[in-house]
Amino acid sequence: MGSGGVVAMSHRKALEPWVWDRGPRLALGLLLLVSAYSHLKNSYFFLGSIYDYRLVSETVGIALAGYLPILQVVIGVCVLVGVLVPAAAVLAGLLFALFVTAQSLALLAHREISCGCFGVDSSGLLGPQSLLLALTGFILALLALLRAHSEKT
Repeated sequence: MGSGGVVAMSHRKALEPWVWDRGPRLALGLLLLVSAYSHLKNSYFFLGSIYDYRLVSETVGIALAGYLPILQVVIGVCVLVGVLVPAAAVLAGLLFALFVTAQSLALLAHREISCGCFGVDSSGLLGPQSLLLALTGFILALLALLRAHSEKT
């Protein structure tokens, strides 16, 4: 193998820890921040999306629409910056578990509604793709938590 192959191998080995250590955190943080931005940009659409699921009362819907995007920002920043990652990953996992549950219940009720994931501009109808996105968020949170835990041991 020539020196070019050795350099390529060393770059790959240098990149692998970054991808496994920070990749899930980066993807999770960006997913949370993009979603929060879209919800903050058009909070009325987000509130309507929450009501469309028909799972919570008017008061709870208003609270969710007001506090959920702020929580997403805080968790996303913590995950990206690397502060309180275990706690942030647990909270992110709980959020995405909530999203998976809400979407699953709405799908079982045959509701043809917007998923509400990314605001009025880019939220598609609730379906397999939106459910897969929520599951991906849950898996990213789990990976971030496992990685944070393995760094402590």
